[in-house]
Amino acid sequence: MEILINYNEIQNKIHQLAKEIDNYIDKIQSEQEETDIVFLCVLTGSIFFFSELVRNLKNDVLTEYIKVSSYKGTQTTENVKILKDISIDITNKVVFIVEDIIDTGLTLNKIISLFKERNPKELLICTLLDKPSKRLVDIKIDFCGFVIPPEFVIGYGMDLDEKYRNKPYIGVLRGNNS
Repeated sequence: MEILINYNEIQNKIHQLAKEIDNYIDKIQSEQEETDIVFLCVLTGSIFFFSELVRNLKNDVLTEYIKVSSYKGTQTTENVKILKDISIDITNKVVFIVEDIIDTGLTLNKIISLFKERNPKELLICTLLDKPSKRLVDIKIDFCGFVIPPEFVIGYGMDLDEKYRNKPYIGVLRGNNS
């Protein structure tokens, strides 16, 4: 395994993203009447990033979780399944979808379509990792931690068949197809 992004780099980036997001929230709260801010964690890979990110925000936010499935091993199935939907109403709320990684964009595209139907005031995307060279659909990312090469990564919540999530860094397993 090769470490691509170490723990300290991840933590520094999360602090930076939290400041950028807080500034954005402050701006929208000052321009319009106060509105609820909802952070949606895409389970399971995003859990570590999501937890650290919301913990570093100075603004109060609501948290919610959605669980989706689209991978088998290192390959996308291109069939996105919603395993657990959110339980709160997001109508007229500012919603941040928090992802661990965006590569093909198929999973996130499905989630965006689902949530747009629920009439949020605004829908924003925050991801720790972006892999644009693998993109199959156009996705606008509002807040991005790192742009990475087309490698299959594990650690810091990301897995290979449910293994490696607990690693405190983001690594590349050599010998696997990305």
